[in-house]
Amino acid sequence: MSLPYNSEKELFLHIACFFIGKDVDYVVKILEPDYSATSGIQTLINRCLLFVSPNRKLMMHRLLQEMGKNIVRQESTKFPAKRSRVWLSSDSYMILSKGKGSKKIEGLVLDMRMLSDENFVLKSSPLKIDTLTKMVNLKLLQLNFVEFNGYFVDMQNLVFRDLRWLCWHGYRLRWIPTNLDMRNLVAIDLSYSKLSEFKPPTVLHSLQILNLKDSHNLIEVSKIYRIPNLETLILWNCYKVAISRCCTNSIL
Repeated sequence: MSLPYNSEKELFLHIACFFIGKDVDYVVKILEPDYSATSGIQTLINRCLLFVSPNRKLMMHRLLQEMGKNIVRQESTKFPAKRSRVWLSSDSYMILSKGKGSKKIEGLVLDMRMLSDENFVLKSSPLKIDTLTKMVNLKLLQLNFVEFNGYFVDMQNLVFRDLRWLCWHGYRLRWIPTNLDMRNLVAIDLSYSKLSEFKPPTVLHSLQILNLKDSHNLIEVSKIYRIPNLETLILWNCYKVAISRCCTNSIL
């Protein structure tokens, strides 16, 4: 694979591992700050490494996607925790259950429903949220329907200084911990959560997209003035919610 800039190579690998089938505008917002995604995606399209479907989804030939994943696998053939990207939920489960996180990891996906569909045999050892503290270079994190053992106290100590994308479907806490560092997040997706209130713990200058759809216990989105650059707030099927001091361009 010949690409002129390292940022374009990294962009290709992120898309191959995490964002195939995602809306192109959504992906651009998430990856633009670190990888100049607008121009980088156009370069990938020009070189026939990527294309955009009629409904604006990022698509890639299966062989090219597998090539990208193989590049990442070669970073460590035996130990997924030593790779820059972990996209298989089975690998992520083993990393989090054994506490094997490392500073090498930039992106990680764990979807418990996908493991169930794959008949993956779950071990009895609990998932350890403090493993995430070892992933100091984490930029992309998806934890769908994941439950950690006693994770409220541990979440208070998480530092997500480089994190751009947090997707946590089925988030189980009723609020966002006040000490949680979210300063560089561009997109937060807490669909199907147990939240009763979403209150930003501090000013989130980078946040542009907040998705809280199907959070049926959500009563209030408060202190939204702490998200001055929020463009899209998604509240589908949030029947009880009230919004205080809303300043978004788009509410869905």
